Amino acid sequence: MDDTVLSKLTQKVNHPPPFSATELESITTLSLRHARTLEGLGQCTRLEILILTGCDMASLSDPLSGISSLTALVCHDSALSDIGGLADAQIGRMDLQRNLITDLSPLIDYPALQRIDVTGNPLSVESYRFIIGRLQDRGCLVRNSGEREWAINLRMHELDLPFSYYLDAKGYRLCRPGLGLTDLPEANHPIINPNDLEMLLSKDPSLVSTFFDKRA
Repeated sequence: MDDTVLSKLTQKVNHPPPFSATELESITTLSLRHARTLEGLGQCTRLEILILTGCDMASLSDPLSGISSLTALVCHDSALSDIGGLADAQIGRMDLQRNLITDLSPLIDYPALQRIDVTGNPLSVESYRFIIGRLQDRGCLVRNSGEREWAINLRMHELDLPFSYYLDAKGYRLCRPGLGLTDLPEANHPIINPNDLEMLLSKDPSLVSTFFDKRA
């Protein structure tokens, strides 16, 4: 079991392991920060709301595929790239800002999905141009990156640069999803003008990481 998951479960049931099946089944809401895997989470079979911040797992299918009670998933600033394997859950809301997701097609098989945010992900052309439209056509509210920041995210993905580019109230920002490049992926998101970032990507992409030497 992942140490972060173990620590959070210990906190939830108010004692160290071992945990009984009844205790784990009583957990309906869980918030994890900086977990490297979600190993052990599948034992929380009645989990309804899961919040992940700055985590390092690429997929959710192994730990969560058997949790049919899941209705809301929030995953920010993480290394998540595969959102498949959750068709048995009744997920109505997914907030997946600033991950490494390229393929949204698994969402077509999530009939309960009503709202999703995929801002700051390097979505494929098919996902950005067509899958989002299919979700919207069936009544799902989709929030996604604007054209310019999406194109930059896609370009960084093509260059194997594991960064996320997004727009907030203060400007365009760059972040490092997951734990591969930082211990605090949710912090230090420098403001970068899109013109500057596009120029650097065309001239010397290896220098993109130097933006993080400056505090936002």
